Amino acid sequence: MSGGHFNYTQYNLINIADEIAEIVKEAEYKPETLARFKEAERTIRKAHAMAQRVDWLLSGDDGEDEFHERWEQEGLLGPALAVFCAYDKDESDLYAHALGYYSALWDIGQEMRSIEKYSLDSYKDTEELIHHLREKYYELRAAYHLPED
Repeated sequence: MSGGHFNYTQYNLINIADEIAEIVKEAEYKPETLARFKEAERTIRKAHAMAQRVDWLLSGDDGEDEFHERWEQEGLLGPALAVFCAYDKDESDLYAHALGYYSALWDIGQEMRSIEKYSLDSYKDTEELIHHLREKYYELRAAYHLPED
């Protein structure tokens, strides 16, 4: 697959997302600021994936059916989250947790897709892979201030 309709500029988004991820690892901002950085990284990666799908369709690499199949396979549809005005703290907390869980779920999905595509063979057994995903889950739970199970 070649693409090229956008002159491959959609890959600039990946570079930005990677840089944000590195900044998050080293930065000493408040946890809520780092959570916004991670949200920006995730959104930029999703924007890249969307631009890539459109690029392949416009370049003739994919037809419309493949476009829709890939869009769904890559999780670009995403579950709809209700947006509402919270008038009290309980409603605000509920929405924040829903958004946090959605974000963590999206990140785990991206991690799993990346492992399947690029590094599944680097795990010596299923137990090591599960350990990696569990650690990623704990990291995300802390990053999004989600309650422990």
